Amino acid sequence: MRKFQFRFQRVYELKERLEDVRRATLGEAVSALETDRQELRRIEEARGERREASRGEAGQQLDPGLLQLASNFGLRLERESGEQEEQVRLAQTVADEKRDELVEATRDRKVFEILRDRAAATHRKQAQRQELRTLDELGGQQHHRKETDED
Repeated sequence: MRKFQFRFQRVYELKERLEDVRRATLGEAVSALETDRQELRRIEEARGERREASRGEAGQQLDPGLLQLASNFGLRLERESGEQEEQVRLAQTVADEKRDELVEATRDRKVFEILRDRAAATHRKQAQRQELRTLDELGGQQHHRKETDED
């Protein structure tokens, strides 16, 4: 009997490659998300440090120019923090979409994997049946020869 050939092998291989591409794009999206989260943490730390510095020490003279600079810096950090939070939300959305695409690609590949496994099992059963038929036929021929030789 011929060697097993899965008739959808090319489709299966394409599905595998698509799954690999989806896995890579998910990795990139998760990496970008983590970078955005780190940047947000950095901004939040800077905001906290600015708050601590603005409290000052008791009896310290306050310079209006420095107070204005500190206030402007605080407003800038607040604005950057809001923008970065939005960036993190967008990156999370992209990562979720990429994760969904990977799940779908994996599901598609598994469908063809199951089809391939079933076709291979069917092929093995047919090969076993063919082998049994051949052995039965050979056994019958040997038996027939023995009977004709004995006569």
